[in-house]
Amino acid sequence: MILKTCGKPSADMYGLFGRIQKDRFMDSHGEDKEALDLAIQGYREGLKIDANEYLLVNVATLLVIKGMDLETSAEMRKICNTLNLRVGQKGNISTINDYWDVATLFEVRVISEDYAGAVQAVERMYLLDPPDWELESTLGNIKMICKFRKPPEESKIAKPQKTQNFGVKETTIMDYLILIHSE
Repeated sequence: MILKTCGKPSADMYGLFGRIQKDRFMDSHGEDKEALDLAIQGYREGLKIDANEYLLVNVATLLVIKGMDLETSAEMRKICNTLNLRVGQKGNISTINDYWDVATLFEVRVISEDYAGAVQAVERMYLLDPPDWELESTLGNIKMICKFRKPPEESKIAKPQKTQNFGVKETTIMDYLILIHSE
């Protein structure tokens, strides 16, 4: 690994390594488990240097893909709580103007199965009118979460009370996001 030849790799270098391995995993349609493990390892190493939102959300997403959930993983709970706190400190979702902050919140809400909160994030993402590549990156992560997460009957996450009466699921959120972005 080239990072071993580097004197002191930065968090960004580990993040790039994690991204390359994550892409390998995605390109293998979820078959290359070594790439998944290397991606998680890369992002975790980056977190030791700088616990930024990019590294945090990627570790959380990849842990879901690996089969972990908030009930059984203290690491995931800590990451999701940290991300909620950090993005929350930036203000109400309706006032956040950085796409990646809102996308991070969206991803965390989907991981947490807080679909009412995910819909709020989707609506804000739409208003920000992000470039297609940003939206595709976010949707790629959401699709991976949906594909690999434990089925609801295996999940031990306490389901939040429904605050809206439309029974939103991950795929419905993605369909909604795609629909409003294509308008």
